[in-house]
Amino acid sequence: MSILQKQELFRVIDPRFGKNNVYRFPARRTISLGPVMIATMVNRYCPGIVSRVVSENNFHRKRGAPIGKDELPNHAALQRKRKADYIGISASITNAVPRAKEVIKTYLSLPEPLSPRYILVGGWHAGDLPEEFLELGRNVVVFHGEAEENVVAFFKAVRSGQPLSAVRGISYWDKGEIKRNGPRFPLIPRERMDLLPAPDFGLVDYAKIKIFPLQRTRGCSGKCRFCRVRTPPRSISPRRFLEQVEMVVGQGGRRIFFVDDHFEGDLRGARAVLKRLALLRERRIKLRITTQNRLSLGDDPETLRLMSEAGVETAAVGCESPIPKELRAMQKPIDHPEKMVEWVRAFSQQGINLHMMLIFCYPMPPFLGESPNGKSDELLSAKARSRLFWRFIKNARPATLQVLLYTPIPGTPDWKLLENGGRIRRDMGWEYYDGTHLVFKPDEGLNPLEVQREIEWLMRRFYAWRIIWMFGRFSLLIHLAKVGIATVSMPFVWASELPFVYRGGYGFKRWFRTAWEKPVRKFRNAINRFSAQWIILDWMKQFKLSKFKEYWS
Repeated sequence: MSILQKQELFRVIDPRFGKNNVYRFPARRTISLGPVMIATMVNRYCPGIVSRVVSENNFHRKRGAPIGKDELPNHAALQRKRKADYIGISASITNAVPRAKEVIKTYLSLPEPLSPRYILVGGWHAGDLPEEFLELGRNVVVFHGEAEENVVAFFKAVRSGQPLSAVRGISYWDKGEIKRNGPRFPLIPRERMDLLPAPDFGLVDYAKIKIFPLQRTRGCSGKCRFCRVRTPPRSISPRRFLEQVEMVVGQGGRRIFFVDDHFEGDLRGARAVLKRLALLRERRIKLRITTQNRLSLGDDPETLRLMSEAGVETAAVGCESPIPKELRAMQKPIDHPEKMVEWVRAFSQQGINLHMMLIFCYPMPPFLGESPNGKSDELLSAKARSRLFWRFIKNARPATLQVLLYTPIPGTPDWKLLENGGRIRRDMGWEYYDGTHLVFKPDEGLNPLEVQREIEWLMRRFYAWRIIWMFGRFSLLIHLAKVGIATVSMPFVWASELPFVYRGGYGFKRWFRTAWEKPVRKFRNAINRFSAQWIILDWMKQFKLSKFKEYWS
C-alpha cells in the first residue's frame, strides 16, 4: 500500500431498536460492545483507516448529533459533515433489522460524491440470513461469526487491490453471483483472545455512555434450544480483563455491565477478577456492576460472597420457566422449581439484586409431547401457565422481573423445528421479534390473544398492584411515593443499625455493608420499579397503536 493513500473513514452504525422494544430505554445510556470492538480493531490495525461509532439508540442532539424530523439520525447530514468511505452496520438484534435495512438503503441512495465504497454488515442475524442484506446492493458485504480479524483482513485486501476471495468468512457479490468464503462461522481462537484490544469507547460519537459494557468470556457451554449463543466458551485472562476495567474506571466510569452470557463460565478466572475488584472498593472506588449468571451459581455461596464484595449490584439470571416439562424441552440442566427458588433466594441473601428472566409460552417439540403411556399430555392453557409462573415468582421474590414471550431466533434448533412445521409467522415483520409479541403459532389449543394478555398480566401484577391497574399512569405516583419513603427512612435505618453492628465487633466495614448498603439497595429497587412500570405503560401505548392484533384476528 502506498504511503500516499488518503486517510479514509469507516463509520460503524448500531441501528435503533423498534418502538415497541423495551430495551430501547436502557440502550439510551449504554452502547453495544460489538460495533465498538470492530471500530477499535480497524483503528489499531488498519493504517489509513479512521473508525468512528454511531449508536442510534444513544444519539443526542445536545452532543451535536444531526437529527431529522422523524427524530432519527440524519445520515445524509452525517455524510455531508464528514464523508465515510465505508459504512458498517450491526445486524445482530433481529428486532433492529428493519431499521438496519433503512440505513443501508439511505446510504445506497446518496448521490455519487457522498455514497460509500462498501457497506459491511455483521452480527448473528446477518450471518444467518445474509441474502436479505445482499439483495439491497452489489457493494454490500456480509460478515459471518466473530468478525474482528476478518474485517481487518477485508480492509487490507481492498486497499491493496486484492480480490474479496482472499477474505475469510464473508458473503459478497462476484460477477453477478453471491459467493461465500469459509469458514461458515469464524471464531476468535482461545489462544488469541488476549490479543484483542480493549474496547475504545472514545470512538463513539454523539453518545452519553453511563453504563460501560465489557466482556471476558465469549460463547457458552450450554445447549439451550432457544439460544443463538452455541459457540465454545473462550476467555481472556483475568489480568487483561482487569486492565479493561481499570481503563474504564480511569475515564470516570462507575457502572459496568459484564455482557458475558454467564460471567462464571471460567469460574477460577471469575473469582480472581472478583477478588481484585473488591480491592478497588477498599480504595473507595464504588463500582456498580451488573452480571449475567447461571441460576446454579446459587449453589456456590463462596462465589456469591465474592460478587457482593466486588460490587456486583445486579445479577441477571435466566430462570426460563417453572414448568418442568418446558425446562426439559429447552434442554436446561435443571427441572426442579423448588430448587430454583432456593437458588434465587441465595443471591438475595448475599445482597445481590436478582433480575429474573422467564420465557412464557415455550412451544413443546413433538418428541416431548408424549406422556410415558404413549398418549399426548394435556396442554396447559395460557391462564393456567400464568398462574404457575406467578406462584413461582411470588415464592422466589426477585428484585426485578422480565417475562418475555418465547420468540424464535434464526439459526437456533427451535427456529428450524418451527419453520419446518410452518409455525413461524413470516408475514409479520422483524420489528415484532422483541420478546413481547407472539410471532409463531402456539401449541394447539392456545389462543394467541389470550397468550398475549397473560404476559401483560404477569408484568403488571409484579410492578403494580391489581387495584391501581385501572388508574394507568397514576400508578407511577405510587412508585414515586415508595421512592420518597425509601429516601426519608435512610437516616433512621443507619442510626438504628449502628450500635448493633458495633456491639457485634465487626466495625465500620460491617456497618457499611448492613446499615448503609441495605437502605441504598431499597432506594435503587424503588427507582427500578418506577422505571419498569413506566416502560410497561409506554409499551402498552405503543402496542395499541401497532397493527399486531390484525395478524391474529
